[in-house]
Amino acid sequence: MLNFQDEVRGLESLLKRLLVTRNRILETIELVIKYLFSPLLQKLEIHRSFSIAFKRVFEPFERNLNFVIKEVFAMQSIPKMISSCISSTNADGSYEPASSRKSFEKQSKEFYDWLHKYLSNEKDRPELKLLAKRKGFELSKFDYLNALNTSSNNQYFNQLLENFFKFSNLPQDRGILDYATIQGQQEKPGPSIWKCESILEWAFTLQ
Repeated sequence: MLNFQDEVRGLESLLKRLLVTRNRILETIELVIKYLFSPLLQKLEIHRSFSIAFKRVFEPFERNLNFVIKEVFAMQSIPKMISSCISSTNADGSYEPASSRKSFEKQSKEFYDWLHKYLSNEKDRPELKLLAKRKGFELSKFDYLNALNTSSNNQYFNQLLENFFKFSNLPQDRGILDYATIQGQQEKPGPSIWKCESILEWAFTLQ
């Protein structure tokens, strides 16, 4: 999970470096035209027209990548998602639900083995001992179910998965997000896929 955060940050850093390099190229071309060529080229504003055309090449990629980083990956929520996942991980690196399951299975086996012997002994059946054993078993079951419920209700991870689903259904044109269509959906009175708070809410709008 920590690697995911690092990779998203790396993606954002690469985009910034790409744009910095683009601007440096334009600055270099401007200097070349200014100092090595005739004033006529400056009057024709060739650098200005080239800069506009050159930046247009980057605009779709820049806009798409910023959208993915901020809206799809929801970079600001990643630390919260990581924190929630870490809280479900034990000190030895094992996943809490898996660890709780093994512990519960072990205690469950021990309890039912003991219960079988207890019921087989018709002469000596102390009720207090049964209650104590039963209480320990129920507590271990509660701990396991609680760990299972916590792991399956990571709201930040669930939101990330929902973002993946929404992004997969956004209109694209040859790999470029169709922002005109997306903008049109957002301006409609009804909810668009990205404005809906849940997949089910969006699904109902399709009916």
